[in-house]
Amino acid sequence: MNLLKMIYSNVILLIHLCLEKVDSKTLLSYDDFYPEYVPDRQPWNIAREVCHQRSGTLAKVSNTEEMQKLNNFLRSINIGQPVWIESAGLFQKSGSPDIYMLEFPKRPHRKSARLRYKFPNMEALTVCTHLQLDPTCHGLSTIFSYAIELFIKEFQLQARIVSNEPVQLALLVHGLNTTYITSFPNDASWHFVCASWVGNSGEWVIWVDGRMVGSGNFPNSTNHIGGDGLFMIGQDQETYGGYNNNNNALCGNITQLFMWDHLLLQTEVQSMEKTCSPVPSGLFFRWNESALEIETSLQTRRGNSPCQGSRSQPPNQILISGLNQNFSNKTCVTFDPVSGKPINDSCWTHRGSVCLVPKVQLDFDFPGTSFFSKVSSEFHSKPDTENANATFFSENELTRHISLLSAVLRVLDSNAEIITPSDLLYLTETIEKATQLNKIGIPAELFKSMIRNNLELVSRLIDPNMAEKWEDLKDHPGPLTIIENIDKQLWILADELWAEHQSFTMSTKSMDIHLEPRQLAQVSCGCVFKPSVHGGQFGSHDEIIIPESEMQRVFTLGHKEVMLIHTYYSNLAEILSRLEVKTTAEQLTDGKRHHTGQLATAVISATVRDVPRAENIPVSVQYTLSSGIQTEYSKHATPVCVFWNIGLMPGHTSAWSNKGCRVVPSPLDVTSCFCNHTTNFAVLINYMESRWSATEESVLTKLTFIGSGASLCALLVTLMLFTVLDARRK
Repeated sequence: MNLLKMIYSNVILLIHLCLEKVDSKTLLSYDDFYPEYVPDRQPWNIAREVCHQRSGTLAKVSNTEEMQKLNNFLRSINIGQPVWIESAGLFQKSGSPDIYMLEFPKRPHRKSARLRYKFPNMEALTVCTHLQLDPTCHGLSTIFSYAIELFIKEFQLQARIVSNEPVQLALLVHGLNTTYITSFPNDASWHFVCASWVGNSGEWVIWVDGRMVGSGNFPNSTNHIGGDGLFMIGQDQETYGGYNNNNNALCGNITQLFMWDHLLLQTEVQSMEKTCSPVPSGLFFRWNESALEIETSLQTRRGNSPCQGSRSQPPNQILISGLNQNFSNKTCVTFDPVSGKPINDSCWTHRGSVCLVPKVQLDFDFPGTSFFSKVSSEFHSKPDTENANATFFSENELTRHISLLSAVLRVLDSNAEIITPSDLLYLTETIEKATQLNKIGIPAELFKSMIRNNLELVSRLIDPNMAEKWEDLKDHPGPLTIIENIDKQLWILADELWAEHQSFTMSTKSMDIHLEPRQLAQVSCGCVFKPSVHGGQFGSHDEIIIPESEMQRVFTLGHKEVMLIHTYYSNLAEILSRLEVKTTAEQLTDGKRHHTGQLATAVISATVRDVPRAENIPVSVQYTLSSGIQTEYSKHATPVCVFWNIGLMPGHTSAWSNKGCRVVPSPLDVTSCFCNHTTNFAVLINYMESRWSATEESVLTKLTFIGSGASLCALLVTLMLFTVLDARRK
């Protein structure tokens, strides 16, 4: 497999050379990384940030062999002008950008990261981390805060930044705090900071860059730090897990945070700074991306370790994105292909650059069908030229997914008839995987491009012309599973848009999507969504309303700003009617029978999402939907207000349910419903619905026979009496 990858990469390079074309990216395979030329002319710090967005770093050279490799690479793509680089280790794996970093912006902000760790009671604690503070962000910055439910200020480390003065640090333990200690220059450089505390003696120590800067004892100190607490990076907790005073938030970057259950020795702290490896004895928390629960709008990236032992250049040349440094008098490193050597230049000069990027797998595991043979050919032969960002970041996992979707859409538009049921299954899984993609460091516009491509794909898959393809997948939940995944992606998109307070709207021939930020007030008006697209069998009366009283209730619950998410699918009724997606009368949930019926309307939804809390807020809604078949069968049919309930049926993922919904008075040509929750809503039509169960029908039948028999006997007695009496009269 590795050989095939190398062959594939070299073939691409040869084709590129033959065409003498400089693309926005060019590969040269080498072990687990490759250099990538970025032609955009920009200052050094912007070029470095571009590499970070690609999960990479600027290329580096440290010896003659590496300079020759870089020179050959640039000449192979006809680059003769100097390009931005770092300074050392172009192809050295040790220089790979493998350290996960958190980047906190200027205050005020509500960004934070929480540790996914269950803390025990701690009789001693040492926390060490690499820290880089913004020198222009004056005031208090909370590096981390640990709180338990019984005591909020259980363990904290704070920094105080004053203009033209060194940074000062203070440790807080169980409400007691040290004085602010002069710790390190306010120079925007990385520093290795450790804070220790011992319960039985109250001893505390603070180290910076392997040097002890302060120590002492807390009088009347508690003998342990409470367990089952919440450890938060970047915010001062004012309640358990909550914070309002954003003026104490962290301004700067942080990475490689570790914890020990004892007081470290100074020799151990110095050793860690030199060896770039944590002391194993007593270590109970390691820095790991999976161990962090990160607020969605917090910027993260991967970069080289700021540890002193791994630095290949002087500290004053190290720049971490997000901090505003003055480069007017600084020089950065370029590589000149003409001389084949590194040269210095002003950091503000606009130049192209070379990034060192980790390799990713070059192909998807496509099914061996005719449809995906064409998709594979399209994927490799035609980059996504409709989206410049997608091409620019083409080796990122998210952008590769965008390129795949673009190829699928092109093939669907030209050869939709060759798609098979197995292709539908694969495409359904592809849409589901989009919710799991890593979008760290990816621009919002690029993420929106992925959502748009997914929605375009869904629009084609739920087209009535695809019903015949879905019919062979009767054991599969079908198109509504895709809708569930789209809902999840729209939640993620809402989180992304909220940071910039942006809206999002997209309409196709079979769907309408709208996301909108809304700032609530004590008197909030209601929210009405009217789709701009309608199926051919539906009128223009379709709408969903969140009443004014509900929006006011949301405000009183403490939700000040929310994202409103609306969806409308106009063609599902037609395609699902052909698939006979219905529930049977024998299926019970919560002691209630499902309604047997056919989907007769479009599917509409409304969601109110509190992004900072990452939760959807339950609200009551009223929706109105028109049906093209309700009038024809109105004398024999009953409309039922339903919603698509995920995980309702045993052995199935979802089903229609009418729980919490009821029909309200409406004109004859539409059905209006009220529901006390939010999800995907529709109207089912019950045709000649039976009101009794089989047992009840049997009992009623027997009673009918008994009653009829009794009536017949009474009639016979009556006739006999009339006959006898008539005979006596004569």
